[in-house]
Order: sequence, then C-alpha cells, then structure tokens
Amino acid sequence: MVTALSVLVTGGVFWQLRRYGTAISDVPAAELPENGIPVVETDADPPDGTAGSGMAEEPEDWEAALPAFTDESAQQRIAAIAVSQLGYAEGSGGVLTADDGQTRTGYTRYGAWYGNPYGEWNTMFTYFCMYYAGVEKTEVPYGSGCWAWYETLDSKSMIAAGGNEKTGDIIFLDMDADGEPDRTGIVSDTAETEAGLLLSAIEGNCDGAVASRQYLSGIPEILGVLSVGDYVTEEAALTEYSGETVSGIQVAAQAAAGIFPEGTVMQAADVSDDEAMQAAADTLGGNADIREAVAVDISFYDADGNELEPAEGGTVSVQIILPEEKQLPEGDCKLLHIDSEGGGTVLTDADVAADGAAFETDAFSVYIMASTGQTAGDYYNGETIHLNLGESITLRVEVDTPNTYFKLYDSWDSTAGKAYMTPNIHNDEQVHTWGENQNYIYYSREIDATDENGEIIRDENDDPVKKTVYHNEVTFTANCPTPEGSTFRIHSPNGDEFPVVIAPSAEKGIMVNSATGYKSSDRIREWLGKYNGTTYGLSFPYNFGMKDVDGYVPNSKERPYLLMVGETMDFYVDSDSAGDSFVFTFEDGEGGTLSDLADIEQSSGSTHHAVTLTGTNPGMVHAVMPETGDEMWIKVMDRVGSTPFSQPLNHADMEIADGGTYTVSSTRVEGGQTIVDVKVYQADVVFVNDAYIYDKEGRAIQHYTSEFDPAYPLYRVQLETNEDGSLKTDENGRPIPKLDADGNTIKDETVPLGDYEQFGVPGGTQYEMTSAWIANISSKAYKKTYDAMDSDTAEFDVNLHLTPRQKYSYKVNPDGSLTQISEDPNWQAEPEERENIVFLLNHQEVIDARNKCPVNNGLDFTARAEFTALEMPVEKKLLNGTIEDQQFTFDVIDLNPTPLTSTRSLNNQAVADAAPCDAEGHAVLKNMRFFEAGTYYFELKEHIPENQNGIGYDDKSFYFKVKVSKDNDKNFLTAVPIFLKDNGSGHPESFEPDTEHTDTVFTNYKGYELPSTGGSGILPYLAGGILIISAASVLLLIRRRKEEETNS
Repeated sequence: MVTALSVLVTGGVFWQLRRYGTAISDVPAAELPENGIPVVETDADPPDGTAGSGMAEEPEDWEAALPAFTDESAQQRIAAIAVSQLGYAEGSGGVLTADDGQTRTGYTRYGAWYGNPYGEWNTMFTYFCMYYAGVEKTEVPYGSGCWAWYETLDSKSMIAAGGNEKTGDIIFLDMDADGEPDRTGIVSDTAETEAGLLLSAIEGNCDGAVASRQYLSGIPEILGVLSVGDYVTEEAALTEYSGETVSGIQVAAQAAAGIFPEGTVMQAADVSDDEAMQAAADTLGGNADIREAVAVDISFYDADGNELEPAEGGTVSVQIILPEEKQLPEGDCKLLHIDSEGGGTVLTDADVAADGAAFETDAFSVYIMASTGQTAGDYYNGETIHLNLGESITLRVEVDTPNTYFKLYDSWDSTAGKAYMTPNIHNDEQVHTWGENQNYIYYSREIDATDENGEIIRDENDDPVKKTVYHNEVTFTANCPTPEGSTFRIHSPNGDEFPVVIAPSAEKGIMVNSATGYKSSDRIREWLGKYNGTTYGLSFPYNFGMKDVDGYVPNSKERPYLLMVGETMDFYVDSDSAGDSFVFTFEDGEGGTLSDLADIEQSSGSTHHAVTLTGTNPGMVHAVMPETGDEMWIKVMDRVGSTPFSQPLNHADMEIADGGTYTVSSTRVEGGQTIVDVKVYQADVVFVNDAYIYDKEGRAIQHYTSEFDPAYPLYRVQLETNEDGSLKTDENGRPIPKLDADGNTIKDETVPLGDYEQFGVPGGTQYEMTSAWIANISSKAYKKTYDAMDSDTAEFDVNLHLTPRQKYSYKVNPDGSLTQISEDPNWQAEPEERENIVFLLNHQEVIDARNKCPVNNGLDFTARAEFTALEMPVEKKLLNGTIEDQQFTFDVIDLNPTPLTSTRSLNNQAVADAAPCDAEGHAVLKNMRFFEAGTYYFELKEHIPENQNGIGYDDKSFYFKVKVSKDNDKNFLTAVPIFLKDNGSGHPESFEPDTEHTDTVFTNYKGYELPSTGGSGILPYLAGGILIISAASVLLLIRRRKEEETNS
C-alpha cells in the first residue's frame, strides 16, 4: 500500500513537472528588474511651464476673432487681419521655462499656427496674416526665415524698391544696418507729409507684442517691398461646365462672366483612335514617335442650339481627365488643337500628363492628347549631336526587330578615367546588360500597320491590321568633355549611327573640384557678415576686412585655397586655343623649386586645360592662365609648428545652405497590392549633439559637443546694451562685454554653454550651428584645437527639424519599381523632430570645409539632409493568451557587407527603432534610414528574452531587401521593402523575391504557468502530499498492529 501511494505521489509530481516545467524564483516575472537594474517610478509633476504640447489656443479660438471678408482684395485682407491683432502680447497663453530655470519664452498664437509656439515670431506673424488672407504659396512663396524669404522673393523678381508703398504691402526691414533684412512689417496706412510718404506698419514681436510703427518711405532701413496683390490672382465669379463622352473622357471648363451667354451648355464627344493618330501624325510630322493618341471634340451651344465660341478676347479654362483604360503611356505628352479647317497646332503652354491635360483656350473643336518620344532619327540627318557638360539627352526609337538595342562606341576617355556619357558603357556590348539602376526602357507593343505612304492597312472587315514593334528608350548624361576633334558614336537599333561632341562647362574662370562638383575658385570661401542676435546674444565680431562678392570671398594671395602636404586637387580653365597653358610661380621662403613644392600634371585640349596638383612641401603656388587673365593662389601647408605655412584649427561647424529633404516611406497592403505612402518633409539641422574629427587611422583627434563640459566651464557672456535694449558695439561692430572691477568679462552662470550655438535662422544664407565664437571667448580656443594636417574625416550627430511638404502614394510593381497613383499637395501634418541623425563626411568634404571657413581656422561643413526612413508593419499573434501592450518587440539584423550603422564613436544606433506591439498585436518598424540609392539586405526576427515567462516564441526569420531609389523629378529618395525566399545559401543577395508574401506575422503560444517553487502557489500540492503520506503512515501503523496481534 505504501509503495502504491509513493508511486502515486511520485507519478503525480512527475506528471506536473513534465507538463508544466519548473520554476526557479519566487519573484513574479513582472517585478524582475531588467539586467538587474531596479526600475524607480515617480509620480512627481514636471516643472512649471514645461509640460503640455505648447498649444495654449486652438485654431478656432483665434479664427473666431478674425475679420470677415466679402470682396476685399488680398492686400486689404492682409492689412485688416494685421489691424485685428494689434495689442496681442506673447505669453498670454503661457511661457516655456528652459532647463536653466531662468530663460522664459512667451507663447504666441502665430508660433502655434506655424508649429513653433515659443519661437521668434516677427515673420511668423506676417505669414499668419497672409495665410488667413488666402494668399497661396504657389503665387507668393513664404514659410522660411526672414532673410531666406527675402532671397527667394528677390530671385523671382518679386521685391521692389520703396517709394510707392500702399496698404497691404509687406516691407523688409534692416534694423541692424548689416545689409540683410531681419524684420518684416505690414503696411496698414499711408499718409503724405512734408517729409515724404509716411508708412504705418504693423509688426509682430515689437517688444513682445503686435504693434504699429511708422517709417518714412525710402529710408535705408527699408530694403525692399513685396506687393502681394501683384502676384495674387483674385477669384472672379466663374461659370462651370462639364461633360463626359461615351468612352468616359471627362471635360470640365470654367469661364468668367460674359464669355458665354446664360443658358450655354457644353458637349464632349469621342473621336476615334485612328483619326486621333492620323491627325497627330499630320500635326507633328512623319518622324514623330507617336506612341498613342486620344482625342475629344468639345463644343458649346446656346439655349437655341447654336454653336458658340468664347466672346472676343475671352479665354476658358479647360481640364480633360482620361479614364484609366484610355490613359497614355508615360513619356513626352503633348496637347494638340485641330481647328475647324483641319489644321493642327501644338499647345506649348498646356499642362499635359498621361492621365489628362489642363489649358486655357479661346477656340473649341477637337483636342488631341498624344504621347510622343524623340527618335534617334530626329538627330540623324548627317549632323552631330552637341551637348554641354552635364546636359542629358533622351533617345527613343521603335523597330520591327526584337532584341536590338542602343550601343555606344569609342565612348571611354582613358585620360579622365570615365565615360563621356553615362550609362557607363565603353565597349561594343549591348546596353541591355546595364544594371537595374540604369535608365533604359525596353518593351514591345502592338500598333496599326501602315503602308509606304503612311496609310493604315486594313483587313477584309475594315479593321486595322496590327503589328508588333519594339520600343527602345535611353537617357544619356554628358559626363566629361570630348577632346578637340574627337567624337564618340551612338548606334541606334534602327541602323542609324551618329557622332556626339560634349563641350566643357560654360562657366568661366578657374574651376576647382569639390565633393559636390566643380566650383569657381572665387566662390569657395564664404564671406563673413556681421550678425547680432544669435541664441546666446553673441555675434560674429567683424568681417576681417574681407571683400564680399555675392556672399563669397574671391581667391587671392591673402585668401588662398588651402591644401595640406600630401593632398591633391583638380582644377581647370577654358580658353580659346590649344596652345594655352598655365604658368606657375611659387614662394616657399627657403628658395626651393616648383617641383619641390608640388607635383603638377597638365592636360590640354583645344579649349579645356586641366591640372592635377599634389602638395609635396609647404609654400605658396600661383597659377596663371595668361591668355584669359585667370589666376589662382594655393597655399600648401604642413604640420603645426614645423613651418610658417601651418594652421591650427579650433572649431567644426555645421553649415546649412538651404535645408534638405527627408522622406518617410510607409508600406501597406490593399486588396493584395502593396502600396507605399511617401511623406516628404523639408529638413533643417537645428542642433549638433556631437562632432568628431578623425585622423587617417580612424582615431578621434577632437570632439565637440553641445553638452556642458565641467572641465572647461563656459557660460554666456553678459553684454553691454543701449537704453533701447539693443546691443552696444565697438567701431568694428563687435558686441562690448560687461567687465568687472578687475577688467574681466562677467559671465552669466545661469546659462551654461556647450560648444555649439545657433547662428542665424534655418533657411538663411549664413545659418549654421557653430562652435567658433564660443571657442574664441574662452580658454577652449586653446584646449579644443587640432592640427589641420591630422584631420582626415568627420562625423556629426545632429537633430533635424522636419517641416511637412507633400505626400505621394505609389503602387509597388513586381520588380520593385514604383508607379505613382496619387498626390496630396495639401497634406497637413505637425512638424517633427528627428534626433541623433549621423552624417559621415569624407576627406574631400573636409578639404571643402577647410576652404569654406572664412578665416581658415576651422572646418565649416555644408550638409543637406537627403535621405529616407522606412516604416514597415509587423503583426503578432498569441495563442492561448491575450497580448499586452508593449509586450513583444522585434529586431532587424543588418546583413549588408558594410553595415548601415558602421560609425566610429557614434556607434550606438540600431538599424531600426524598437518596435513594440500594441494590445492588438500591431507594430511598426520605424526609422530604417538610407542616405543613397541602392539595395540593402536585412533579417527580421522576434526579440526573444532570456526569461520567457511560459511563452513559446516564434523563432522564424523574414529576409527582405530594401530598394532605395531617387525620384530625380521630385528630388527625393523612396524605400521599398521586398521580401525574399531563403534558399539556404546564406547569401541574401542570391535569394529570390517571395511573390506570395503578404503579411509579416509572428505567432507565439502561451503554456500553463507552473507556480513558483517555494511560493504560496505550491501549498495545495504540499497539503495534498502531506495528507497522502499521513494516510499511508496511519494505514501502515494499523497493518503492523494487526500483524502483531496475529503473531501473538
């Protein structure tokens, strides 16, 4: 009996352990600290003035106070809105207290509307008034900083001189006399006085409020005037007409009053494709490559049925929308008008695409939309194709023979080491061997067969006879000039062959190579303008006597191009004769020879004279082209302390010329079709977290940071001010610091500084994040220097400010290419911030940064944020359980030969942000960032923790590649994930696309949770076991007594 009971107990325990496993801790899993580090929770409130979204008002609050309008002009509306805001003061909706507990910035509704509630709001106020006055950015661009806005308008000839201002005009004010606008105002009233035209202008942020100020027209402080009304098209009462053909072509028209009489109707009728093709061929000529043509006959009739034309001098706006089945193939689309006599003309001002057209016209009959191409034969008339450097040409041809392609012959420049044209083919191989990134299009299609007279051939049923043709299309870009007297040849699939000549760049002067192409030697060093009003009240001290030519300092002996010993530079100049050549002189202070100073290689064609110069020893090189008078000074420098030709560097700045483009590509599936939504943002660098300068061995030789450094404490310098609060400056424009009794500068220790401050505003021509002037007002200038000789590469960790611009949607084709299906130019979203974006800068970019620095004592980098971030959905399922929010996460493993996250000191970036799922099991992998076009490979797995808490995890992997492409028309990158089938080779680049993949799902299961050993959960088992053993003991005792009684 005891044995039986023991077996029963042992078996029960074994069954429980075998079924549920064992536990090793009495602490519930949810309470275990991660990595042994306890989690400390707090319910303390955030500091006053720092919580919340910064949206102290809702749009409906301020919109309710705006004036109502009827038929006022745009200028009248702008002025009326500005008047309605008089007296508004910042801070009425709250203040933002900085981390120092002292700096307080007032909220404004204008900043809240713009997306920066606590930002500097003078120009934002002006934008606010323009926006609510109905001014479209397509008519008057606005949205950047004051100086950048002025530059944009001036480049479009929209800035006028003062002297005749009127109500609603916007004036640009230069209040610090530096030649650049720093404020804007809206003219609300004008009055003639003895002194001249007196302007009343309403301005934002006049000592923290909206106020009216007065100026005399023509004073120097008014740099220019924008008359918005000159560029805004005021809406007139329009009559709308619409019609649709039997085939589904939709036509819409709008006409102003008086163009047609009341009761007029519009009719739209189909025209046969044959007639459309024939009329298009007659209009465009027999050599035109007409792929397809669609026509519609548009007519207007009065109430009595009489056909009408627009009234004399009147025009009508027309839109034609083609149904999907009649849309044209992508290409060079044209709109043709066939008049009542049968004559055809091309409407060059029309906006034409594959799916429709928009145009203005004063006559109605048949309109034809035709997709055309430029054939090789258009060029082949015994004449040579002439292109300039950098220009592109697209050739198209259709032939009857399959597998025939364009070929290039004699197209490799062995001296330059590259092809005259890209795609880079320099032999007689067929060009269809080009990679997927090359611009070659090849397909077949059916067309109507024609006879030798161009007439359509018909069968016995009078139907057109079809034939197959093969379409070849290629785009070539001129890569480098062809030598004098030399050509290369393009061979067309139709048998034509013709020569090509590429001329050098038309830009004059000595051109120097850089990371972004050749630049004039006089447009490399940036001019240093005076500027008061940076983030911390510091300023550029003065312009060092530099000559300003269009924002640059011309090359001269005093301001030479800088080259370190061992570095190489390329430059060229164009002249009129092959016999011309550079003449070099030198100065090294030690009587050396030119060959001692630099290795120089010259190559000359008839007009193009190129030089490669390598610095070998320190000194000055003077290059002169006598025939053109062009000259350039080059200073070859060595290590600090070894020669007078040396320069220590003390800063590394991030210069932003005009922002850049940041796109987010999000994937989704609709009806089995993968869709990519691309959100486009303007990106500006607004903060530098860290910057590292590296030597050739990859060692960090200097580190700049925005964090306060206790080892080198630096605080804001207190500056002297005038009675009106403006900065007091010396004769050179330098701000005057406050001094104590001992003559030392007084520091404001409530404002600790790192190495960086913001100079200017994003979008401004001299906007940057700079470490230069902070360094120069402290001992850091001597402790954070580095030798220019050692600086090889650099790395910046920055934060970006993203301003929403536009949204596009694409369908993903089987080959991974994209076809646009929609565009939303009015997409609205909140501005965003992206932190810890890393820029890796190569040695040529270091050379460029050294030469861009106005005084050559640091590196001034220019970077445009041009990359895309991929967002990809992932799904989680849990069998026998309920998913908790944030319970499961996923890992992306980088399988590329050079990992995307391969940085040096800044190596803490993951491939993608952590992607925890929500309670529904949905997760999104975010911020997989790509900086250039290409194909990248990854593995996606579920993150499996060490403590699995009774959950069985899905250990499968999804392999995928990301195809990153650049849309050259829209100038941004897109990213498309393509899932792959694992073929077991271990090389993802050999995996085939998984065409059956639809959803990315990981499935887990939840088992029974065994109570923890030693905890309260085992009490029932313990009690049961004790009871069984006790019963067995009692039974054993009874049995023994019976045996004793029997034996006795």
